Amino acid sequence: MPTSAEDAQRVFLLFNYGVLFGADVIKWAEELVANADSPSNTLLELAWTKPDNTADIISHLNALTHGVDICEAFKRVLGVLYGYVKTHPMDAERISQRLLGTLVTLRNEKNAREFYFLYGIDDDFEHANHGRYFERAAVLEDFLGELQKFAE
Repeated sequence: MPTSAEDAQRVFLLFNYGVLFGADVIKWAEELVANADSPSNTLLELAWTKPDNTADIISHLNALTHGVDICEAFKRVLGVLYGYVKTHPMDAERISQRLLGTLVTLRNEKNAREFYFLYGIDDDFEHANHGRYFERAAVLEDFLGELQKFAE
């Protein structure tokens, strides 16, 4: 069972990838506040943030994620993204690019190697877009296959 900080990291990543929107994040925070005996000031501030105030949403989520193992959170998000990409295949390339951006920040983490497949997927989408080597459908299938390994 993820801690609230781990859950905040999951929400933070999904928000950054465009899978969740401001209203989704605020609803999540409001539900946590409603179920908490004494919610943190940061969580309260997030729950009171306007959904279109992206900077404050990111700031509050970032504060809530302090001390989280980013690789574990990233692994859980990949599992969630399997379902998202499967139902939103036109977003696959955009999601792979965002994931690659996160991977670059994880490159010094000891457990990041299991995510290196993202380098190849991003390259494969690029080649498919230029009509070289791969068809987009085949790259999508490979991407889904890799993401599925992280699905629960």
